[in-house]
Amino acid sequence: MIVYANIMRTKILVSGMKIFVYLFGFVMLLASCTSSKKEWENARASIDFGQCESVEPIDVFSTSFVKLETADDCLIASITQAEEYEGVFYLLDAFITRTVYAFDKQGKFIGTVGRKGKGPGEYVIPSSFFIDARLGAVCVIDVEQQKLMGYSLKDYRLAFEHKLPFSSMSMRFMDDGTAVLYNQEYKSDEPLYNLIVVDKDFKIKKRMMEQEFASGYKMGMTRKLYSVGNVVSAYTHQSPFLCRVSSDTIMPVYEFKFGDYQLPPLDFLQKEGSNNRNYIPALRESGYINYYEVYENERMLCVPYYVDKTMFYGWYDKKRSKTYNYKLDEMTSSLKSGSFSTPIGTTSDGKFISLLSTEQLMSMKENGMDFVEELERLISQSKEDDNPILLLLKEK
Repeated sequence: MIVYANIMRTKILVSGMKIFVYLFGFVMLLASCTSSKKEWENARASIDFGQCESVEPIDVFSTSFVKLETADDCLIASITQAEEYEGVFYLLDAFITRTVYAFDKQGKFIGTVGRKGKGPGEYVIPSSFFIDARLGAVCVIDVEQQKLMGYSLKDYRLAFEHKLPFSSMSMRFMDDGTAVLYNQEYKSDEPLYNLIVVDKDFKIKKRMMEQEFASGYKMGMTRKLYSVGNVVSAYTHQSPFLCRVSSDTIMPVYEFKFGDYQLPPLDFLQKEGSNNRNYIPALRESGYINYYEVYENERMLCVPYYVDKTMFYGWYDKKRSKTYNYKLDEMTSSLKSGSFSTPIGTTSDGKFISLLSTEQLMSMKENGMDFVEELERLISQSKEDDNPILLLLKEK
């Protein structure tokens, strides 16, 4: 059974039938570690978020917004993941309603993808999803039943179903029909690996990225494996490398550096996490980077990282080879977006998707906060218990 627990600031706003949950991080059963640093020494480019352009966020990014329709059959409690494909926003609430929703590009509710339950083709706890254009499906991982279910992009009905060979919350299909899964198991008499490739019958074919530190506790989100187009990428919280993955190889393409801040060294993690002890409190007080995430599109990388009770957002423009780094309040004040949460997904045309609470925005407005004109208009049309507003962020 997977246990989730809040380990950082969690804000729960209750209004009528709605509960909005804002998570900056949580403890989960997920293993992660570093891998073969010496072999990769010359195989990657270095990105240092401590050496960045001195430019205001408003001069780098443009914003747009989508107000999600509020109706009885789509009362969203929280959104943990979002993806856009062919003008449709797919939104996952993995904690409260445990449902995948679909909205059009104007925010009008289309329907749900699959449904909750324990019957054939139904999910109990959907931990993540991904869009596979080649299969024409929304692929949902049910962490409770350890199943992958593919729902047709045309009608959201079940198209295929596979039993997973081990505990995983994230996976992607490869060009040759194999799939790579992120391994969340952390106890074994044999060496553990973060990435496991399976064949078309979901039988284990290859293991990659051996773990040096495994624990049942971890800060951050489940997203350690993702794809941009047909390119699959993976990373861990304890390693600074972002890697491209194929069915046979794993290759680092970027090494992240964070100025004066450092990732926790292996001996610190092994000492504080020995015998599967919860090392999170010690990590939070250590001055080391607690965790980082990676969101990527064709043009940019977004790398949120948390250290010394502060959330930073590192950005890298791949086309111009430029680096930016901002604290949370710098992003919010410059963009006049009311608030700025860690991205929860991307769009097919290169925008990063973030989430805004209507109740929080209305409270900020009452306290005299200024907003960009488009957002000001949407707030004036909102009620406190309305569904969230999506913030779409794109480089200029």
